[in-house]
Amino acid sequence: KDINKWLRLIFKIRKRDYDIVIVLDKHWIFNLTAFLSGIKKRVGFDRFGEGRFLTHKVPYFGRKHEIFYYLDLLNGLEIEPNYDDWKMDIFLSEKEMEFAEKFWRVNNLNNKTVIGVCPGGANNPGIGNDDLRRWDIIKYIELIKKLKENEYEVLLIGGKLIEALKKKY
Repeated sequence: KDINKWLRLIFKIRKRDYDIVIVLDKHWIFNLTAFLSGIKKRVGFDRFGEGRFLTHKVPYFGRKHEIFYYLDLLNGLEIEPNYDDWKMDIFLSEKEMEFAEKFWRVNNLNNKTVIGVCPGGANNPGIGNDDLRRWDIIKYIELIKKLKENEYEVLLIGGKLIEALKKKY
């Protein structure tokens, strides 16, 4: 049933006769979809050979910030990306700003270097074996100890794994 929906989507896209697609997802199925849709120029990520259906492949190894990979996609459009002129804006509500300011003030963090550690990574819906992809809790403990030794304040961010870290640290 799902394959029928997928094929219908491909035929709908084919009817539009698009010239270019930029595939922002890294999974090969999106690259195949673009290829089967008859789009002549297909720009996207090549992660471990998953870009075989693309005409312009941006090698993806996960070794730099995501924004730089997305800027690399511009090369496929023959646009030279400006790697020096980027910024990532994070917009907080007034309530969130008030909470953060109070948190910093109550915990006496205003004049300190604070490093946030989020041990709950690799918890993605629909993908199994999260524990295999997640950094071991012992490594987080070692990291936090090193940061504390170097006089950094550590802010733990996340959910269930924080409780386990608190018990061990």
